[in-house]
Amino acid sequence: MTEQASGRSFGARLRADVEQTKADVERGVEALRRDLEQTKAHLTGGRAGADLDQTAGDTVLQALGREPIPQDGAPNPEPEAVRLDPEEALPHCTECEQALVNEEACWVCVEGHGHAAIYSVATGLIGPVAVHAVQTAAEEATEADGRACPFCAGAMVVIDLEWDETDTSALLHQGGPQRGHAQLEACTVDRLIWFDRESADVIPPP
Repeated sequence: MTEQASGRSFGARLRADVEQTKADVERGVEALRRDLEQTKAHLTGGRAGADLDQTAGDTVLQALGREPIPQDGAPNPEPEAVRLDPEEALPHCTECEQALVNEEACWVCVEGHGHAAIYSVATGLIGPVAVHAVQTAAEEATEADGRACPFCAGAMVVIDLEWDETDTSALLHQGGPQRGHAQLEACTVDRLIWFDRESADVIPPP
């Protein structure tokens, strides 16, 4: 492949990643909006918000694209008899298996073992170029030998992320180190990155 063709291929893939990230963000925002409307309805006895039968598990599943989001503000349908309780989909820490807590769009271990962020959120932590590099490396990996994903429990891919003063990642804009290295793990199914205790020291949650 010529250098020009390779550049076009990279550009096309980057554009596709940007479109996918936009779709992920829009889906996540809508799921969180429904969660907020449900919370308002609970707190006000129905005087505000909307009763959408929205549980925390529904919000997680919808944000990940595993559960459809009803159109036009409709409530969630009654669960089928064979459907798992959405609460079972809540993520758990890869180390202690405690339920993760949602903080600033990240899923954080209360014991300090790390935090998970979907690609669109991770863009604000390490920058779009770094997220693209992690995503590409994860998709091209021949094997997944990392810890279990906090959402789907499938094995994640271990990624070595390095940066220096020439990078334009969000790390530098947040006053982070000019040079560094962090070992991350990525799940290609749920499109998320797990930052363990060591990497979280370098790349803290927002």
